[in-house]
Amino acid sequence: MGKADPDAPYAETTEKQGEVLYKRLKEHARNIEKTNLDLNDFTCRQVAIQSGMQAAVEHFMIRFYRPIWNKEIKVCFGIGKHGDSAKTRANKRSPWDTMHPGRKWAEKTIADQKSRENVEEDIRKHFKTHPPIPDLDTLREKLSLG
Repeated sequence: MGKADPDAPYAETTEKQGEVLYKRLKEHARNIEKTNLDLNDFTCRQVAIQSGMQAAVEHFMIRFYRPIWNKEIKVCFGIGKHGDSAKTRANKRSPWDTMHPGRKWAEKTIADQKSRENVEEDIRKHFKTHPPIPDLDTLREKLSLG
């Protein structure tokens, strides 16, 4: 189950799904605001869908768009990481926190999971292999089955 799944797994309306998705997006916004990034440079699209479908849709969207900050893509993950102690499970700083310092709890972590140079190289390789979709026509073409 994802971190934005509704509390009621069989909620039949968006009202019954509650504010979990909203709260998760606000958490990401707060994490961005703590960094060297400008929240105004980010956009977000979300849609409420039938409860029970979110895992399949999330999996498809991650595989289709391959966002570098998503942990499954393994490039610059860690935006959604919570403030674990540096001593917990001998945690190392996430690539997100290596690239975008500012979260106080992450600054207490001594070691990085990947060096800044390695993260930058991973990002270059990623976008060479998986370039962003440049326009709506290309998006439609990629989504077409014919």
